[in-house]
Amino acid sequence: MANSGSHRNKAEENQSFLDTIDANRFPGWVASVASYTALHLVESMAAQSQKHFKDHSSRHQYLKKEHTKLWNDYLPLFNLSLIARYGAKKIKTVHVEQAKQHLAGLRKTLDSK
Repeated sequence: MANSGSHRNKAEENQSFLDTIDANRFPGWVASVASYTALHLVESMAAQSQKHFKDHSSRHQYLKKEHTKLWNDYLPLFNLSLIARYGAKKIKTVHVEQAKQHLAGLRKTLDSK
């Protein structure tokens, strides 16, 4: 299992990549990478308390029960990534802006802890 620092490093690596993506050409990738960035930020926080998740469902339950504010930003990112990766619906510029706002909100909540 990865430790908090490893997850944090992966989140920052993902953020660095996210910052280079041309959102007009690849909006789906923005949504996907923002979601994975959020995942690793959440995993980093949880690992500080020796919590590790084997799947999305257990992570979702943890966030819903123990970190509602984080959940409110995490879930839309997760859903956008599902649409981007598996859906026939195209991710639009408005979705890209929503993804960036939710990721910023998640970071702000984590920074205030």
